[in-house]
Amino acid sequence: MMNDNTITIFNHKKAGKEDVWNKTILHGVSVVSGVDKTVSANGTVVRKQILTIVIPVDVWEKEYVDPVQYEKLEDISSCFTLNPSNNSDFIVAGECEEEITGDYHVSDLKKDYGKCGIIAGVSDFTDTPRLKHFKVVCRCG
Repeated sequence: MMNDNTITIFNHKKAGKEDVWNKTILHGVSVVSGVDKTVSANGTVVRKQILTIVIPVDVWEKEYVDPVQYEKLEDISSCFTLNPSNNSDFIVAGECEEEITGDYHVSDLKKDYGKCGIIAGVSDFTDTPRLKHFKVVCRCG
């Protein structure tokens, strides 16, 4: 697996009544686009587009912070997190120049970038002796 891709992570956080989006760009990651197939309760096969991303620890330009700790921080500009629980953290495959604001929303990102999605799952492999990384799965669409 080649780590020659770039991603843009948008971390969402509530600051009072305001929505704050912290953008982090990471180079040297692996991005694979695929389809997840499941069977619904009535037997219908459901296909969903997913992105699987491998983020080696040596490509972090900002400090990684656990999602629980991230929510407690006031200044989030120098860190990032990978939170599958809030259904708001978003990843774009590629380098994204845009910022999420009151005028530019996640729905605009989805229209403007083909490979993007909400973080659905994170596996932490940073405690292994070699090849320390996170594996992130995003739901697209």
